[in-house]
Amino acid sequence: AVGPVREIDGRPGPALAALGDGHAADSAVEWRTDGAIIVYRERFQVRVLRRVEPGVHPEVELGRFLTDRGFGHARVFAGHLELLSRRGQSSVLATAYEYLPGVHSGWRHAIDSLGRYFDAVLARRAAVPLPPVEGLLALSGRPMPDDARQLIGPFLQDAELLGRRTAELHLVLGSGVETDLAPEPFTTLYQRELYQSMRTLTRQASALLSRQLRRLPEDARVEAQRVLDLEGEILRKFRSALSTKLQASRIRCHGDYHLGSVLYTGKDFVVHGLEGDENKALGRRRIKRSPVMDLAGMRRSFHSAAVSALYGREPGLAVRPQDRSALEPWAQYWKLWVSAAFLKGYRDAGGQTPFAPKPEEFGLLLSLFVREQAVRQLADELRFRPDWAPIALLGLPALLESI
Repeated sequence: AVGPVREIDGRPGPALAALGDGHAADSAVEWRTDGAIIVYRERFQVRVLRRVEPGVHPEVELGRFLTDRGFGHARVFAGHLELLSRRGQSSVLATAYEYLPGVHSGWRHAIDSLGRYFDAVLARRAAVPLPPVEGLLALSGRPMPDDARQLIGPFLQDAELLGRRTAELHLVLGSGVETDLAPEPFTTLYQRELYQSMRTLTRQASALLSRQLRRLPEDARVEAQRVLDLEGEILRKFRSALSTKLQASRIRCHGDYHLGSVLYTGKDFVVHGLEGDENKALGRRRIKRSPVMDLAGMRRSFHSAAVSALYGREPGLAVRPQDRSALEPWAQYWKLWVSAAFLKGYRDAGGQTPFAPKPEEFGLLLSLFVREQAVRQLADELRFRPDWAPIALLGLPALLESI
């Protein structure tokens, strides 16, 4: 609560004058579940926040910082509206950015790619190549197989490009040494808090899953029971993974990084969604974390795209039920090599930064955060979209057991 409102102030950013006011069509309003998106004169896109609370807002903080630093792969921040209460508290009401016509989400781009990929695989009528024995980090350092390049097509290069853009984002966010964005080391206290949050999350997800077990389809119920049986082992492995003192650094990251938080222009990617997870309080969203957490979020998003394309109800993509068993290993193949390409792009562009984990820590943190986010996704689906819980359960027991 922000208390009685005294006034609303507009806070223009330095880029506002450069963007200009334009002379195009009248403004249009598009209502979304997270608030209103207002397109003004095809120059600005204003987002009215769903959750308003006093304090420094990460979308304003990071959006302004990236624009001031000239980062060309995030939307240009134009300013924000601020509520001022009679208690002297300020709260961000809305944010404004440069309007980008003709773009679509990275999620839509991935789903379209998967549709073409599934068509190519079915036309080929061949067995999926045996999965490599190396881990994902090792695969990211070796050439992509010809089959992957031919079947996945341009999206493989797009995933690598997205990895490079992600590294460049982290390089800029980690460069604010003279600001509140200055990198910080992992501490024993932070590692303890990280484990405690993972423990709480795992127990919450297990409780939700147990309560909804009987409502799940029969095949999903089998996977769900395996996840419930693994709860003690998951907690033990989370604890052991964080028992060693980590030497990596923490920076301000995107915080809610997935295919829906990047825009695809047809040639490149633009980062947006810098508000973080709006289900969390502002203070929690501004905590510095390992940049690997963003990588894990994108890798999990590749998995979600693959299974949603195969089993979900994505517009413009309909996989026949009789083709799903044949396509399932190919969906895993797509996810594997797209993730490897993404990591390759990231490590090529940002692997030598002061805050990048050493190789021995990189794999540990990646596996830790990928599995933590898989559990978080399951909990979110059970809480907000129960119909999607069976999709979140796909492959989850094997993923958790492999920690």
